[in-house]
Amino acid sequence: FFFQAEDGIRDYKVTGVQTCALPISCFKMTVLYGADTQVFKPFTDYVVRESLLRNTFFLSGIVQVNPVIQSVIDKGYTFEIPNWDPDLDGDMQYPQEGVPLKANKYSSGKQTGVIHYRSNAWGVSGLAKLPLGVNNDPKAVMYSKVGAKVTNSYQTDALATLQGLFGPVGSNNSGAAFASMSIDSGGSGESDFGHEQLVRTRLLIGEDAANLTTQLGTAIIHPDHYAYLEARQMCQYVDARDLPGVTASTVAANAITGGTVVPGDISPLFQVMPRIPVFANTALIVSDNAPRVGSPGSYKYGVYVFRQGAIGQGWQAPLNTEEAYDAMQDGGFGQEVIKVTYATCMHVLGSSWKGGEQPTTAQLADTANWELKWNSPKQLPVARFTCTCPLYV
Repeated sequence: FFFQAEDGIRDYKVTGVQTCALPISCFKMTVLYGADTQVFKPFTDYVVRESLLRNTFFLSGIVQVNPVIQSVIDKGYTFEIPNWDPDLDGDMQYPQEGVPLKANKYSSGKQTGVIHYRSNAWGVSGLAKLPLGVNNDPKAVMYSKVGAKVTNSYQTDALATLQGLFGPVGSNNSGAAFASMSIDSGGSGESDFGHEQLVRTRLLIGEDAANLTTQLGTAIIHPDHYAYLEARQMCQYVDARDLPGVTASTVAANAITGGTVVPGDISPLFQVMPRIPVFANTALIVSDNAPRVGSPGSYKYGVYVFRQGAIGQGWQAPLNTEEAYDAMQDGGFGQEVIKVTYATCMHVLGSSWKGGEQPTTAQLADTANWELKWNSPKQLPVARFTCTCPLYV
């Protein structure tokens, strides 16, 4: 854009709309700031890969993308899926001449799920970067941690949902939606974490107790319980070569794919951990987000045991990242920001949401917001027992 002035031709590169009046000594122009320039999704694929790689909930099969949920999740704050009765009613009848056969009614209903809208952003100042040198770039450190942060947010909401269904640990949860799938739901009389409680909890799933998340079954425990098992050498570990469908060379080459995994196989977990802790024939997922209440010496814990695909996931908006740079901040040294957003759900099959829209994690954990839709306990995909930890005895 060129202006003719007394002191010659001036060359101005301008974006937007300009208003000027001659002489040129009086004019206004729009400035293109660094904050106006965004590069979309350069980091998304990396964050997606990292969050999936780190997420033992998904790799173990506890959480699976549910095609029915995915088909109805495209719009709205909540969604509905058909709730067919899991079993047929009525005993077998005895034919008699002249007596017509009675047809039993098969009924249906619906489950309601709710979308989790989540976003966050992190920034790095140029003034903070420069004194540290190129080998200590805080931006690189920040980027390396985003995948783990996203993974933790998935697991936090999944465990909050489970608390909403079973109730807070250490209190009377007889009115909770999944109270029938909980041992010691009365909030008292818990015993130490051990083999017996784990077996009893798996039996709550009834005749499908063997059809758990993996060949071994899967439970989520607190690090306190893991420390107790390790200190007493009560934990065993499974090795990749002991799992069907996967050879040691496949694992060594990090070449585990859908073609080398058989149903019920936990081998994808070996991309995260070379050894999987096992106790009472149950593979253990150790998480700081596992429920714990009280204080040392009187802690109470909740331990969840899962069936394959217990939590159905769907995506209304996929995980997305955006990067922005504002060159004018911090005295001209600039700020770099990365933002992540996603809209998903993690719905425990057999339950139904009755709370409000866009729930927080705390609202997901509120028992008042959930109700039971499958009345047959053996059809529900998760059970819980409440216990203490011998580590603090």
